Amino acid sequence: MKKYLLILVMFLEILCCKQAIFSQEIDEYVDFLKLQNISAKEYILQLLDNKDIVVLCERLHPELTQYEMLIEIMKDSKFQKNIGNIFIETCGRQQEKNIKSYLNDELSEDAAELLLLKICRNNSLHPTWDYYNFYFFLKELRVINKKLVKEEKIQVFPADIEVNWEHLDRNSYKKEVQSKFETRDRLMAEYIIQKFDGILSSQQNRKKALVIMNYRHAFAHKFRYSNINNNVGYFLMEKYKNRFANILLNSLAITESRSDTDFDVTPFQNGKWDAAFLVAKKENLGFSLQGNVFGNSHFDYWNFTPHTYSYSDVFDGFVYYKQICSHKLIFGIPNFIDSTFLREVKRRNKIVGIYKPDSIIWEMNGPKDKNYLFCTDSLRLRIEQWIVK
Repeated sequence: MKKYLLILVMFLEILCCKQAIFSQEIDEYVDFLKLQNISAKEYILQLLDNKDIVVLCERLHPELTQYEMLIEIMKDSKFQKNIGNIFIETCGRQQEKNIKSYLNDELSEDAAELLLLKICRNNSLHPTWDYYNFYFFLKELRVINKKLVKEEKIQVFPADIEVNWEHLDRNSYKKEVQSKFETRDRLMAEYIIQKFDGILSSQQNRKKALVIMNYRHAFAHKFRYSNINNNVGYFLMEKYKNRFANILLNSLAITESRSDTDFDVTPFQNGKWDAAFLVAKKENLGFSLQGNVFGNSHFDYWNFTPHTYSYSDVFDGFVYYKQICSHKLIFGIPNFIDSTFLREVKRRNKIVGIYKPDSIIWEMNGPKDKNYLFCTDSLRLRIEQWIVK
């Protein structure tokens, strides 16, 4: 009997050693994660319960699973009954009326699809916005809304600057659109504040909002972008004080940017965060960044100006939803390009001074998963270097 007990003890010691074989540099992260048990969805809903306005930092624009997570949140009765208002960066405010109609009106399926295509073709200050998740998000929200009473239907308010392509040429684009780029964050924040203050003073029961802003636009607290401009998150924090919070969603840090669609990326903390989540076997989690090893880490999500910020200096909370290589970078929208819109796209491209061959424009009919562009062998190695196989 003693012999068997000795063998069992030796086996357990070996097993424990195997479980502990990962770099000591991620020990603290792993230990912290093992104590966390609130899902991404529940964390966001809890924060919305405690705050009036919450900004979620969107990942790379084309990433789909973040919007799959958001749709699960929208399906929750707590969101429908108590929140219901969403502000988005990825659409100009000129489409607010069309979005309201699409989400609320009784339309035939054919009429609804045509209206959604019209919105998608005319939503951006860029000549085209062929990211599938925008189409997916509105389409899924319409499905949700069709089952809800009027008072619980989810409303989406597009916050970006107004762009009416049909009236623009090269000169008017520079004057009416390009001239606003430097103050774009302030203009978006002013629009959100105007709309949200209207909601707060209205008779409706739902007086909260979720704001979805990409990358720098969601930064707040101690982060400063420049002396002449700042971020949407900062302006909203200044307005709503302790009624405001912002959440970082796990993503990739941009290390070099050549254009909006051409850039280099790296995982947070050179892969340590993602490695810790792998070791802890967790990929759906939300927690505060205050007073812990994640929040105390250097804010390497921003690499374009020297700074000494930590993650808790910029964000209140963090949500981890799916490992990086499980993300989906989906390009293209069904029936987005036809012969008529092809001519319009070429006209818009000429206005902003870019050239794309017809074959590339036709490829905007999707969807197509291009996560391989970012989930490369070198990126995997940066994460796996902290884990001994």
